[in-house]
Amino acid sequence: MQAAILLVKLAHLQEDNQRRLAIAEQYLQALEPIDLTLPHLLPGTTHAMHLFVIEHAQRDELRAFLQAASIGTAIHYPRAVHQQPAYQGRLTGSASLPNTERLIPRILSLPMYPELHEDQVQRVCGCLLAWHENQG
Repeated sequence: MQAAILLVKLAHLQEDNQRRLAIAEQYLQALEPIDLTLPHLLPGTTHAMHLFVIEHAQRDELRAFLQAASIGTAIHYPRAVHQQPAYQGRLTGSASLPNTERLIPRILSLPMYPELHEDQVQRVCGCLLAWHENQG
């Protein structure tokens, strides 16, 4: 059943990826003035923008602010891979990854899916701008 559904969705993959990229471009443009670390699009490359992950020192407060506005977010990586029980001690050179460990409590995924409507994207951006204004 799942394979049949995914086979139908595969025909729309290019269109869905284009929509994700359009949403990402809207986020990048609207959120540039805010004190967030945003994803970087490298010239000459194509990114599927499956996730739109931002970084902020007050991630949990920002997430709560968005949640209070009924905007869903996700923490896709609550632990680094090398900190997960299944991988502990199994990844060469991963006893200490300070940059990765520093990022884990700071990263948050914003809504990112092809069915996201323009007004929803604008609402997310507006709430993030309001958050930024309230911090100043």
